[in-house]
Amino acid sequence: MSRRNGQSWQRTPLGCSASDALPLTLKLAAGAYVPDAAMSAKAYIMINVKTGTEDEVCEKVLKFSEVEEAAAIYGEYDLILKVEAKDMNRLDKLIVDRLRAIPDILLTATMLIAKEYK
Repeated sequence: MSRRNGQSWQRTPLGCSASDALPLTLKLAAGAYVPDAAMSAKAYIMINVKTGTEDEVCEKVLKFSEVEEAAAIYGEYDLILKVEAKDMNRLDKLIVDRLRAIPDILLTATMLIAKEYK
């Protein structure tokens, strides 16, 4: 909660109304908010690889159960993965222990999915 011109207002995530963010804000303010361990973590992971290893890396990462899709892309990154892990701890282990252990992967950038639209 912040104050501007003597009035209280609350910041909300982009694309959310204040009412969407209110329950989370109240839980955080009360100090009772604990992320649900059973809540899955979905993300897009952008990857830079050694030149010429795109196909090989895609084949390797598709063997991981958390990887739903893999694609070679043009632009700042070489590959993009769509992943879903059972929780944030497992997402962390996927990125730190498994993906970054692949010698041809030079860099990862993870974008957590806040809300999906279909």
